[in-house]
Amino acid sequence: MSDDRQLKPWSAGRECRRHWRTYLLTCCMAVLLVIAMVISIPKEYASRLTVTDESKETDLIIGIDRMQKWLKGALKLNTGYKDIEVYAQHITSRAFAEKMRGVKIEGYGTDYEHYLREHYRRPWWEHLFTPDDELDIVGVIEKSIKTEVNGKYSTLRIQVTDQDPVVAAMVVDSVRVRLEHFVTGEQAKIALQLLKNTTILRDQAEKRYRDAQQRYTQYMDSHNESRLASETNEEKALQNEYEKAYETYSQSCLQYLRAEALVNKPVLPFAILKNATVLTDVHSPNFTAYLLSFLCFALIGTTWFVLLRKKYQLLKGGEAA
Repeated sequence: MSDDRQLKPWSAGRECRRHWRTYLLTCCMAVLLVIAMVISIPKEYASRLTVTDESKETDLIIGIDRMQKWLKGALKLNTGYKDIEVYAQHITSRAFAEKMRGVKIEGYGTDYEHYLREHYRRPWWEHLFTPDDELDIVGVIEKSIKTEVNGKYSTLRIQVTDQDPVVAAMVVDSVRVRLEHFVTGEQAKIALQLLKNTTILRDQAEKRYRDAQQRYTQYMDSHNESRLASETNEEKALQNEYEKAYETYSQSCLQYLRAEALVNKPVLPFAILKNATVLTDVHSPNFTAYLLSFLCFALIGTTWFVLLRKKYQLLKGGEAA
């Protein structure tokens, strides 16, 4: 008789509807838990700015995207550090966060590190795992800086969150300034190294040119009255060597002038498409996102509990569906 009851079919949907009170209870608990969490989590505000490569600004204004530039043969991809994605990686690195500790926070009379130590508030449960004196300030700074790269238009959006909207705007602008210093510093290093290399090449080319000129002049002075075929061939060989050395020296001088101009050229690493603003809208915690997530977990968890409980009853010979 017990085996007959176990073999009777049962509906998962009907079983779940039968336990609607359980679903209602878990959903109410989820809502209360979300409310408690949102109240416990300090409010944070976000400030953003958007930059792009200086060479891309005109293209963005007239509406040319990267694909159109490529089709027109005008796309020149950046190499090395001079790339918008490299900028994003540099900003979100821990080394960059460490440099941000010394940013002066106007209105508080201190730097960013001491501002966070004195005014940064955390949820109560974080204190159970990490005391205030063991708080990783660099990690907090690193977590507060976010980037978003738009590959289509080669733009970079920088976002900084803080519990004070004014501080968030100041810090995100400081991030831009330090990124600009990084890019200009790298460009200056490369320009100086290029100037050093072209100077060496120019000096070497000048020496070869002077030596070839001297050999040609000395040969002409000592054989100005001779017209033998072998001497004529030697004269032409020395003359060709002299002319090639002069051409190489002229090109090296031109490259040197270009490298020198590059060192003295004003550096404009990127253009600012959108400046940082002070936003009063709360960025986090997001009540709606927390509520939907917790309700989803509550519904899924309750469904598993109801169905597994029913399966267990059937296996143990409990009530049939």
